[in-house]
Amino acid sequence: MSRVKISEYKGKEITCIDFSACGRKETENTIEEVKKLIQLKKTLYVLANVTNMDFTPGVIESLQAFAGQYRANITAMAILGLSGLEKLTFQLAAKSLGTCIEVFSISENRKAVDWLVGF
Repeated sequence: MSRVKISEYKGKEITCIDFSACGRKETENTIEEVKKLIQLKKTLYVLANVTNMDFTPGVIESLQAFAGQYRANITAMAILGLSGLEKLTFQLAAKSLGTCIEVFSISENRKAVDWLVGF
């Protein structure tokens, strides 16, 4: 089952990536799906759910490598499912990527999508 879907909201295409409860192998497989999509779309508005994702060093390394390689293709990214220290750590790391990234709680899905379409 694919963890990457395209949906349209208020006339804008949103790439929805479900990293929830992913370990390293699932994360890498999902990243490969997104890479194929980037070759077709070139520019993405991303909504990523990372709830209960396994943030091991290997997973973080895979995400960082992907983000570094494709940051020019990601116009804006809304991250769902982080709170507390995870959220703060992610926000600090995101600043170094140069991509506009905002972090929302999982209950703020609508707010996150509205933020993306307003970008």
